[in-house]
Order: sequence, then structure tokens, then C-alpha cells
Amino acid sequence: MPLKITSISKNFKAQVVLDNIDLEFQSNSVNVLMGFSGSGKTTLLNILAGLEPCDKGEISPKIQSLGFSFQNDNLFPWLTIFENLEVCGISSNDVTNYCQEFGLSSLLNLYPNQLSGGQRQKINILRSFAKNPEYIFLDEPLAHIESMAKEEFIQFIKKLILKFSTTLIYITHDLDEAFLIGNKIFYLCKKSKKITSVYENKFSVHHQFLVLKKDPQYFAANEFFYNKFKASEV
Repeated sequence: MPLKITSISKNFKAQVVLDNIDLEFQSNSVNVLMGFSGSGKTTLLNILAGLEPCDKGEISPKIQSLGFSFQNDNLFPWLTIFENLEVCGISSNDVTNYCQEFGLSSLLNLYPNQLSGGQRQKINILRSFAKNPEYIFLDEPLAHIESMAKEEFIQFIKKLILKFSTTLIYITHDLDEAFLIGNKIFYLCKKSKKITSVYENKFSVHHQFLVLKKDPQYFAANEFFYNKFKASEV
């Protein structure tokens, strides 16, 4: 069943953050939400997750099963990686099997401070998928990942998407990242506080930035988004 968002609005005191947002996310789809800092992307995710009330509007159906990954990994420093995954309700067998499948087995007996930032974030993202929730929200999961490592992370996330049937909403500022990940790209305008563009993405068949940029349609799509962003924010 699609996730439908109807006339969602949110104010923080006198400041309008979201203004009559209408969206529909198809089941088992990958949806990228883009927009400048302060456009309300994270606020919208928090409302969908039930972490923040909206001032008006409806969400149907209500989300009952959700995996949510923030920019920071939020791992418990006093637990091993195995224990961090297990404490979230993932069975010990699933922890072992998933980490083996996704190349993370060597990390299981280590503590978070013994891992690199990238390794911690992989565990954080896996944790969101591993209970196979109906919806997964990833809020700028690659924001603190070095540019050279982003491609590896995108391939990691795409493998998780293939493994688990779920509806994914993914926030990023990086258009190339959005091209490689999403079925649809939604642009949330900071000026109008509304969704001003919905783009049916054909580039997610690619797995590498270099291959993406060799696609004959790549530069036209970049120009399309640049013009849309510029027009909506001026």
C-alpha cells in the first residue's frame, strides 16, 4: 500500500517549516528527498516517524514498522558490535548471518571506538534494515563519509535494498548520490516549504559515479535539476 501524505504543515513558533506537503511513496520503492539545509527534510521524516507532531495534515497508513538511521551512528560505546545489533531485537543468528553476508563479520567482537567512522556507519545502516521493517528512513547517511568511499557505501545500501523488501526514504544533498540510489527524487523547496519537483529517476541502474557520468542523459538531467533548484529558490 502506498504511503500517502496529505496537506502536512508544520510551524516552529512563527516560522513556517512545511506548508501543505502532498506526497505519495509507492510500496517497495526507493525515494530520495532533496533540498537545501533548513528546507524541512528531517522535520518531515520526524513527522512521518511519529517523533514530531504536525500542525495539520494526514499520513495514511500510519507507520507501524520502521528502521531509522540518523547521520550519527548512535552505537552504545559499552557494547560490542554484536551486542549493539542484538540489543535492537535482531536475533543472534541473524546478526551472524547478515554480517557474514555483508562483509562485516570481523567487526562483531569489537567495540565502537575500535571501528572507523565508515565501519560504524555501515553497522548503523545495517541495523536499520536487519529487522526487515516495512519502512526505512536514512537521514543523510553518507554526510560524514569521504567522497572516495561514497561509491562503496552506495553499493552496500543497494545490496541491502535488494535483500530486504521495504519502502525507503533517503535524504541527501548530493545529486549524484540521489541518481544512483533513487527510483524517484523529490525536491523540497526551502523558499516555498513545498515539494516543487518530482523526478522519475532512470539512473539507478548504474552502480558507479564514473559510469553514471558517461550516461548520455546525465548532463541534461544535471542541468534540469540546476535550473529547477535555481528557479524555485530565487
